[in-house]
Amino acid sequence: MIDALTDYGLFLAKAVTVVAAIGVIAAFTIAMSRRARPPERLEVKHLNQKYEAMAQVLKRSIMPKKAYKKDAKAEKARKKSEAKQEKKGEGKETHLRDPFPRGYQGNRRLLATRRNHRRVDDGDPR
Repeated sequence: MIDALTDYGLFLAKAVTVVAAIGVIAAFTIAMSRRARPPERLEVKHLNQKYEAMAQVLKRSIMPKKAYKKDAKAEKARKKSEAKQEKKGEGKETHLRDPFPRGYQGNRRLLATRRNHRRVDDGDPR
């Protein structure tokens, strides 16, 4: 009888150990999943400034000094006039009247067909 109780006690100790190990692993997994993560964001970099600077370096090394200075002066004037127009609000159009390129008729016909024909529900689930 004492052997049976000893065996039963060892069985319970092993069972409690296994359950405790599973509990620790589950708690660790839950804690790791709830840990604060930085929010995912989309980062936009303005590459045009980088490439403009590279173009300036290339122009400086390729062009003669006088031609480069003349080109740099014209570029500076162009940027200044663009900044002035943007400040006035005359820069870029924000509203386009016609979304299709000149001479393109494909989608216009499709849109006109869709506008002019209403779908009649004849019970067909399509």
